Amino acid sequence: MDPLKQNEEGQTASVVPPTPLPTSPLNQESVSSQAPNPPSETKTPTPTPFPIPSSPLMKPTSNLTGRPGGFRTFVIFALVIIVIIYGVVAYLYFQNRNIEKDEEGDNQTPQDQISPTPEFSADQVKIQDGSVVSDKPGTELQILINKDDYESTGITGFAKVTVSPDNTNLCFESWPPAPEPALYLSRVDGSEVTEVSPNRQGCIWASNGSKIYYINTAASSSPVNIYSFVLSSKSEENLTIGTIPEGVIRRFGIVGLSADSSKLICKYEDIDSTPKPTSEVESGNQCEIDLQTNEVTLL
Repeated sequence: MDPLKQNEEGQTASVVPPTPLPTSPLNQESVSSQAPNPPSETKTPTPTPFPIPSSPLMKPTSNLTGRPGGFRTFVIFALVIIVIIYGVVAYLYFQNRNIEKDEEGDNQTPQDQISPTPEFSADQVKIQDGSVVSDKPGTELQILINKDDYESTGITGFAKVTVSPDNTNLCFESWPPAPEPALYLSRVDGSEVTEVSPNRQGCIWASNGSKIYYINTAASSSPVNIYSFVLSSKSEENLTIGTIPEGVIRRFGIVGLSADSSKLICKYEDIDSTPKPTSEVESGNQCEIDLQTNEVTLL
């Protein structure tokens, strides 16, 4: 039993030792082969940090060489963005301004929208309550000629007013039953009032505004003539007196200016002691006056 055990142990000993034997030299060889590695580590000296920064320093130089192109691209892109932003801001600003203007226009009252100085128009001058007034839109009624300042007009005041073609003068008149009916001239603002003559009416302006034409007021059995008045010289002239035959009572009336304003269209009627029907009186004979020569033509 003991020898067998010894044999077995020997076998085991013989078997077990060989396995480590080859491994041990191999490990030694491997260790010996790996042994030179420490010297390689020792070869790298402690100043290894010096080459280490040198390699990163080289990289920035390479980056610097490629930076200008990228930087220009970035700058251009930034400028484009800035322009777009400014454009959007400007657009929003002006849109906001337009909205504010629209809101202000909606909030304005009709009084605010009326021009404070409207243009003058001849139809703005009229008779109201016997006085000559100016009625401009958006302004208070202005009295140009107050009837209370002219007692000769009575309670009725003035009856008619016309504006000269150049909008510089007024011709206004009072009619019977005024105590002293008369014809007047003034500036368009009511200043410089001048009485042309008593018992005159029917004022018509010459096309250039330098003269007026009118008739005298008289009883139904008295003659009526056509007159002219020159503003510059303040002189009156009877235009029809020379056309009346002796012993005839002739009554003229003014119809108006011709289309070319070169003639004054008129009508007339001859009366005697025998009264005529109203229709016959109103449909009197036609006549015209050449305004250059003052020649009267009975038609």
